[in-house]
Amino acid sequence: MMQSNEGATSEEILKVPVPPRRFGPLKQEWMEIFKIVFEQMKIDIRMNLKSHMVELRTKADTSDVSNLQRCAHFVGAFVLGFNVADANVLTLDDGICIESFQCANFETPEGTTVHHGLTRLSDEEKVEIEMATNTRIVIEGKRLHILGSPANIEAARRIICKFIIRFGQEAPRVSSEQRPSIVKWTDLTCSLCFCLGLCSER
Repeated sequence: MMQSNEGATSEEILKVPVPPRRFGPLKQEWMEIFKIVFEQMKIDIRMNLKSHMVELRTKADTSDVSNLQRCAHFVGAFVLGFNVADANVLTLDDGICIESFQCANFETPEGTTVHHGLTRLSDEEKVEIEMATNTRIVIEGKRLHILGSPANIEAARRIICKFIIRFGQEAPRVSSEQRPSIVKWTDLTCSLCFCLGLCSER
């Protein structure tokens, strides 16, 4: 996602590509993003309309060069679809990250092919999972992006698997006490996890 470039000076530059679908939101939220990057993190920022990239560069008064990487992660999170407030956590806490997964079609133990079920997840269910696992989730077609600590991301994607495979049954309840270690997995769940890249079992 990010490209790095170092010139003859001591300045360091990172570039974050912006897809056309995110131009509108980026324009609307630009001043909020600018305040965080330029004023708080002391990093230069500009949108290069020709290359369709947000360019980030250290300044003379940049106190910590690692702020450049943090800002790149912040902008990258916004580009993926997270709002400014949620994405800003990446500038404040190095223990927070984003994991992205591709949800492909999978086959049940009975031999039935099931199309990816991320569209089955309602907004209410998504918020319920986010609240229970202290994460933020963005669903984009067959792509799933989860922001949070590694342990919380693991918990969130396990619960998402349970929602996807319910096949019209009553939605499973989510509690903040759920952890991956206490979930019992069926062959069907493992098949879905394999498609999401969660495990290597089949």
